[in-house]
Amino acid sequence: SNVALRAAALAYVALAGAKRHSRAVGGHVQAFVHANANADASVGAQEHAHAGTARTRTSHSIALKRQLYRSGNSQRTGGKASARIVHKTAYYGKVEVGTPRQAFSVVFDTGSGNLMLPSTFCQSRACTMHRRFDRKASATAEDFEADGTPSRRGAARDQITVTFGTGEISGVFMQDDVCIGSLCTNMRFVAATDETDDPFTSFNFDGVLGLALSQMSQGPEFSIMDRLVGSEALKSPVFSVFLSDSEMESSEITFGDVKHERMASEMFWVPVSRPTGYWQGRPAGGTI
Repeated sequence: SNVALRAAALAYVALAGAKRHSRAVGGHVQAFVHANANADASVGAQEHAHAGTARTRTSHSIALKRQLYRSGNSQRTGGKASARIVHKTAYYGKVEVGTPRQAFSVVFDTGSGNLMLPSTFCQSRACTMHRRFDRKASATAEDFEADGTPSRRGAARDQITVTFGTGEISGVFMQDDVCIGSLCTNMRFVAATDETDDPFTSFNFDGVLGLALSQMSQGPEFSIMDRLVGSEALKSPVFSVFLSDSEMESSEITFGDVKHERMASEMFWVPVSRPTGYWQGRPAGGTI
């Protein structure tokens, strides 16, 4: 393929408090690598026994499906109406939550930090048209408040509202086992109680799995990478993404490893420029 930008490989690592990322250009690979060497050791120690404490470090790849969709908004200025249409691409794959496991499709979002799923508490159209997490069907589900304390039975619940693109998700805090293939960890997430029609009715996937740096999550208990790294479940403290430019080849995300056979060149490293939680850097140069 003679695509103008056929590849961008990005790698990120946090060592001794310094967050860095690398980039390589060539081929049709886009890879993201995340590590958190400063993950609190107590995070792993606090995991529930049912999520597993003695593990063999491993990696797991998930095939990604692609959805092309468009979003738009209209506005009126000076008596004139205008509309803006934005075309977007989303890549999503399967995760499982609870005991027994409930399967969901989630978009892997490097611009947010939490797992957000529709729940059976949510009756909005955007929720009911997707699979919803049934808290009562999971033997390992727990309810939490915003300050991290367990919820009191029958008491009013703390809620959070998160802006996602042109829409919003409101929800409560829960904790349960979350599995990516054979990789499982016990973590907290947002169980939606309301979702706006725009944009969520347009999505084929059920929820969002945030893969930004931990500053973007509600806390270390909400970051799946912090949890997997802290519990020493991963072969390497990284995740990587391969985005195919052909319908003949599947895209995939790999947790715990980088598939070097997917890369067209070696990676090089540049610092993450701002401690905001975004994978944001200032590369010295690039090739198109």
